[in-house]
Amino acid sequence: MDDVISSRDAQLGMDFLSDTPKVFKSVKGTTNTSADGVYGWYRYIQDFTGEFAEEWLTKLFPNGGSVWDPFAGSGTTLVASKKLGLPSAGFDVSPFMVDVVRAKTDWSIDPTLLTKAIDTVLSRAQVEAEPLSERLVTWSDYDDVMQASTDFPGDTKLRKWISPVVVRRLQILIDSIDAVVDERVRRFLRLGVAGVLVPASNMALRPNICYKTKATLDYPVLKEFSIRIRRMVSEYIKLDHGNNVPALIEVGDSRTARPEVPTGIFTSPPYPNDMEYVHQTRLELALLNYVNDKKGLTSLKKAMISSSVKLVYNDNAWQKDLGLEVSSVAKAYGDVNKTLEGKNWGWNPADMVAQYFGGMRAVMRTWHERLPVGGVAAVVIGDSAFNGIKVATDVLLGECAEMDGFKVEDIAVFRERWNTKHTETLRESVVVLRKGQH
Repeated sequence: MDDVISSRDAQLGMDFLSDTPKVFKSVKGTTNTSADGVYGWYRYIQDFTGEFAEEWLTKLFPNGGSVWDPFAGSGTTLVASKKLGLPSAGFDVSPFMVDVVRAKTDWSIDPTLLTKAIDTVLSRAQVEAEPLSERLVTWSDYDDVMQASTDFPGDTKLRKWISPVVVRRLQILIDSIDAVVDERVRRFLRLGVAGVLVPASNMALRPNICYKTKATLDYPVLKEFSIRIRRMVSEYIKLDHGNNVPALIEVGDSRTARPEVPTGIFTSPPYPNDMEYVHQTRLELALLNYVNDKKGLTSLKKAMISSSVKLVYNDNAWQKDLGLEVSSVAKAYGDVNKTLEGKNWGWNPADMVAQYFGGMRAVMRTWHERLPVGGVAAVVIGDSAFNGIKVATDVLLGECAEMDGFKVEDIAVFRERWNTKHTETLRESVVVLRKGQH
């Protein structure tokens, strides 16, 4: 694919953009699916494929080294690194996503243990799963039957997201899984449950989470879990169980968390596209008991990069000032802000844009402190548009990085997107940064 450079991009200083990407391969798909083995064990919004990660890691680390992913998400970078024999370390602000990655990268479990545990869990849950649909028609029925012994949800909004009978079926299954002694096995089985939560709910991912046309009143939880988890086991058996290459993952704020001795970075931060990532995993966080109420959700959101208008907080106002120090960010902020004149929407995408790039400056300063001289950071990112104003995220990130000690080696465009709400062509690119001497 040839790079498409608009006159507006040229004004933003794209003289470092190569004529063609240094690393490009036909992109068959942009997210992992159930056909992608371990990579597809959990559907995650806007991840990149394992094939894509393996290709880039091979090019970025030809002589080996250790990989750092500060935005680990569903763990594609860490899984790909492990497959290629590269030690890796990752961080994510969500404890749920951290467990997703741990389940994907722990290949030390005897498959026989998994099979036995699945049979035991399903047998135990089946005994508990008496006919519920006639007893739990409404949430009032649920409250009466449970008598507050199980407090769901702490966030009352979720009562619109999922039916009471489905919640109870899921709780029976999760309780059965949580009785498993081996933490590694328990984590693997919980990942299997996570994969059925959205299909079992009134919600769908398109790609933002939204209500289905028709509510799901009941759902065969045990049957669907059994199908999913047994497929995962069959794929797990094919992994190299003698592979002891470390893939370490921890809960951490990308603005401050860092590994000890990284060689380079391959990562994909949130795109500034108004997609609220904590919101996407609200069911998983609540039903799997990572977050108990709205306060817990808000704490997670404040630790995230401001990629949505709903992630703009006074606690992170310092990021706006840091972002506006960059001339192109200040221009984008002013252009978007001008479209808001005379409107009182309650949300401010201009502030979000400034906070986003300020937050990313803080992140990249952490990278610069930890990476060795000459160390590489490759960032998978996508452009955005707000109220008809294009925000060339790859270009602006490059300018931010150069202000804080990096050199932009390349912007490799691998996909272009369109949206019915505007006429702008939006790129997805890999921005390749190199740490200089100072």
